[in-house]
Amino acid sequence: MAPTPTDAPSDDTIFGWIADGRRRVADALEELEPEQLDVASLCGEWTVRECAAHLTAGIDVSMVSFGVEMLKAFGNFDKANSTIARKLGGRGIENTVEVLRAKADHRFTPPGAGLEAPLTDVIVHSQEIFRPLGIELGFDADQLEFVLGFLPTKSFRKLMGGPSLDGVSLHADDCDWTLGSGAEVTGPALSLALVLAGRQWALDDLSGDGLGTLRSNFG
Repeated sequence: MAPTPTDAPSDDTIFGWIADGRRRVADALEELEPEQLDVASLCGEWTVRECAAHLTAGIDVSMVSFGVEMLKAFGNFDKANSTIARKLGGRGIENTVEVLRAKADHRFTPPGAGLEAPLTDVIVHSQEIFRPLGIELGFDADQLEFVLGFLPTKSFRKLMGGPSLDGVSLHADDCDWTLGSGAEVTGPALSLALVLAGRQWALDDLSGDGLGTLRSNFG
């Protein structure tokens, strides 16, 4: 189940998770061969290099610079975001690694979002970066349960969308977390988080009588 207010992690704990995730991503990036950086990530049209660079945007790009890109993109957030990711990626993977380490403890949170947002960003994008390369980067159950408590909320779905959960119940098979009522869908907590974050490709990690319904719930 999702954490209750009495057992929810402190802000310091969550920022610690975020910092640790950034450092782990940096360590894994440093081990990649140059040709791996240009492999297509699982995040839209971004390469591994660009998706990794995106993780530095919130901690290395000023609001003024982002605002300029938004103006150039006529208010299109996704277009501005992609432009910034490509520019940051063009600085080289060494820069991405350096920023992730040097600013791992940066307490950035996106406007209108809480601490869940940067933690979710690290978890989701790390999978999009490393899975195409056959590299596993796991996360502890307490971190995943915290994120799983955030992803189905109205605040997240308003920002990022995700599939409808009508007619299905989700069950993590590696921690104590369930959600919803209906036909059962079971799988690892990390994969369930990815699906709730709108990553349809993670459905392949799941099973159960409700899987077809959940798949069709992606609009």
